[in-house]
Amino acid sequence: MSETYNHNLRVVMDLSGKLGEWNYDGSAVVNHTWLDYQYLSLLNFNQLLADVTNGTYNFINPSANSPAVLKALAPVNERIDTSDMDTLVLRANRTLMQLPGGPLGLALGAEWRYEAEYDANFNANPVIQGLGYSQAIGSRNVASGDVEFDAPLLKSLDITASGRFDHYSDFGNSTTPKFGVKFKPFDAIMLRGTYSLGFRAPSFAENGSSEVEGFIPGFGFCPATPLCLAHGADPYISSYNLGELTTANPNIKPEKSRSFTSGLVIEPIKAFSTTIDYYYIKKTNLIAALNQGPAFAQYATNGTLPPGFSAIYDAPDPLNQNAAPRILTIINSYANSASEYTDGFDVDLRGHVALGAAGSFTSDLSVTKIMSFVFEQPGQSNIQYAGLQSPFNLSSGAGTPKWRGKWTNSWNNGPLTLSGIVYYASGYGMYGQDVAPYTCLDILTSGVTNPGDCHVASFTDVDVTGSYQITNQLQVSVAIQNVFDIKPPYDPANYAGDNYNPTYSQAGIVGRFIRLGVHYKLD
Repeated sequence: MSETYNHNLRVVMDLSGKLGEWNYDGSAVVNHTWLDYQYLSLLNFNQLLADVTNGTYNFINPSANSPAVLKALAPVNERIDTSDMDTLVLRANRTLMQLPGGPLGLALGAEWRYEAEYDANFNANPVIQGLGYSQAIGSRNVASGDVEFDAPLLKSLDITASGRFDHYSDFGNSTTPKFGVKFKPFDAIMLRGTYSLGFRAPSFAENGSSEVEGFIPGFGFCPATPLCLAHGADPYISSYNLGELTTANPNIKPEKSRSFTSGLVIEPIKAFSTTIDYYYIKKTNLIAALNQGPAFAQYATNGTLPPGFSAIYDAPDPLNQNAAPRILTIINSYANSASEYTDGFDVDLRGHVALGAAGSFTSDLSVTKIMSFVFEQPGQSNIQYAGLQSPFNLSSGAGTPKWRGKWTNSWNNGPLTLSGIVYYASGYGMYGQDVAPYTCLDILTSGVTNPGDCHVASFTDVDVTGSYQITNQLQVSVAIQNVFDIKPPYDPANYAGDNYNPTYSQAGIVGRFIRLGVHYKLD
């Protein structure tokens, strides 16, 4: 049992106006958040051992225990976490000159920001049963400046160019440019593209005073590996809870990115349009814990771990004293040790039909196809995540379906609007390539393959909504989510949900859900 109280204090000031040819605006924000956590009824492990050893707790008649004994065994654990985000932003823009396609625009900006986080370890000793290790503490100042030009060189050609410079007090500087172009040779066709560099600053969990430990239930080194065979595939080595402890690295550098997009917009008539966009994103200096799959494979083969890893080992196997012990917790730090890239297509089809006295009908189909999602680490084979339950560790086993889609159909007639929405996520192979390459996750966790093809099925659900505007102020609405009460596909490996994937099929576990609403707007 736990209680959480969330407090937020936010002060905002805005200023805008015009000075000569310049339009300007500015804002200042002071934001302070504090969370008050209270965990109740969690056992103190050391006290539990003492109670068992000394007989101070009455297990036969728990009601006979004094308040002092109960409080010592299950104390109230409290913690207050805080975060701060204070910003000062100044923006200005103006027209510089006229070009054949329109005005040449210039925009300037400057920003100062203070960021801080204090998220202390709740289980620092550690003595609290049921809680892992987690903390993130740090602060920094950020100053940045940016400039942007919008140049309509021709009526059919528009070019944008921008750049930003950031200085972070904890890691240094970063410069990120961006370029874009739109070319419309005909009224019905427009070509567009962008190219940009970017970065992601390390979080305080990655470069501050931090550490985090999670657990993989049902982990094991079996089937047939030298380590498993040495233990006779007994329960000691084949299925247990593995701890994963990752610590911060104060020397971590920001992630870098390079991306480009290219697309086509086709609008043969006003009532119909199609957009097709290709995207490619490459990240380098990726901040990540080292890939554990090869480390476990090495330990299962010869009982050693590669550089960058350490471990806390269990006591020897009672049935096989001379075999290498199992790893209770594997430990490594964040590092700029990897890169990854992804590419795919976004397609959108939109149509609108006027029906005269019967109102109007709009249909919008959006589809995303992930062609690749590849993780690269020096000295190791590339890992393809697309279409699999990978990255398993980073996504809580959510995985990366190759196809996702949404189809919305709406009919509007005066105050009445009715809509039907279809959601789709494709299936994926039950393989966590970042944990155990080419091994079915269900075999890893339970020793069997169920479903037999080691594949999680696709998921489709339908929502229906309707609203009626009774007056300018009063509206009533109804929504039926998951109209056909479709159940989520079976996914025993996902560890954010129990035998299902809440990221893509949460509507299935909730089932058919009806919501009625009344909205009244005050004048």
